[in-house]
Amino acid sequence: MLVKKYLSDSYPKIDAFCAVNSIEDELIKNNFLVVFEEDKYYGLLIPSDLIKHPKRIVVDCLTEKSKINSDDTILFALDQLNENHSCALPVFENNQFIGIVQKETIVSALKRIMNELNEKSQVSQKVKAAFINGISHEIRTPLNGILGFMNLLSDMDTDHLEKDYKEFTEIISENADRFLLTMNDLIELSLIHSGENIRLRIEKVDIETLLKELKCFFQTKSQYRQKNLSFEYSVERGGQITIQTDPKRLKHIFYHLIDNGSRLADSGSIISFGVEKTSGMGIHCFVRNTGTAISQEDLQSVFSLFDKGHSGKSTSVGPGIGLTVVKDYVESLCGCIELVTGINSNTFHFTIPNAASAVPDL
Repeated sequence: MLVKKYLSDSYPKIDAFCAVNSIEDELIKNNFLVVFEEDKYYGLLIPSDLIKHPKRIVVDCLTEKSKINSDDTILFALDQLNENHSCALPVFENNQFIGIVQKETIVSALKRIMNELNEKSQVSQKVKAAFINGISHEIRTPLNGILGFMNLLSDMDTDHLEKDYKEFTEIISENADRFLLTMNDLIELSLIHSGENIRLRIEKVDIETLLKELKCFFQTKSQYRQKNLSFEYSVERGGQITIQTDPKRLKHIFYHLIDNGSRLADSGSIISFGVEKTSGMGIHCFVRNTGTAISQEDLQSVFSLFDKGHSGKSTSVGPGIGLTVVKDYVESLCGCIELVTGINSNTFHFTIPNAASAVPDL
């Protein structure tokens, strides 16, 4: 948080060559006065200056005080305010005086931020414990699967190895993908929420090719075949089916939403996804499943970190970070996302703007 956000350009002023006795009451009332001669900034006068230098005119009483730059943090400004024993300090930008920052303003801002963080941290211990258990499970399970089947392969004789090799290697591959996805999500979340700059890689993306790849991927995975799920995609015909965006992130958004829908879908149902509307400005996408609908109570927090639908019965599994990643990715591409629920369905709608110029570097 930078000082410029808390800058005040409204403050009490005094002429540099004013007589001291004429401004004493005003100085005590305001706790500080900004000293000018016409448009020239001379300094900041505080009550202790008059005690240290009992002169006849204001300019002779001034003592040197720290100057704060507009791009300094409010924590640095607070340190300087305390060090100078002042309730206000001048703020400069490109060596030009642009205003003042007051200690009271910064302290109030920090209190407000602390209250907001405290409110956000009021996640129940049950949810926190569930998140930790979920992460442990999501990491341990695929690792156990990888190691277990690798041990089986190493212990098999040649005849059994030839018979079961394909099935076992497929299981190992799926578990490795699951493990890597979980670790990737955790790393991405930590980078985004720590404020790290993450550079987007803008390319021309063929939407239909991307959706076809996703359909093939989900249809071949055993965890989805076990529920007898079908996957269908659609693209608005006659519309623009290419877009300038980050293909990795767009694919990741679709993946998590389709995977989330698969977890909530009834056995034998269809997961549909695709582009419902296109324009020169971008694309409007959807992912829909039939089955367990997310409750209205959980609707408000569905994109929150740790959330897995704890207010009622939920068939959702996983660490509870996938939809948080989705929201972060959509917003990083300057888009927006919402969830619409029906009686037995969930539909995510999201928009992604077109053209690299619409997407800033994070």
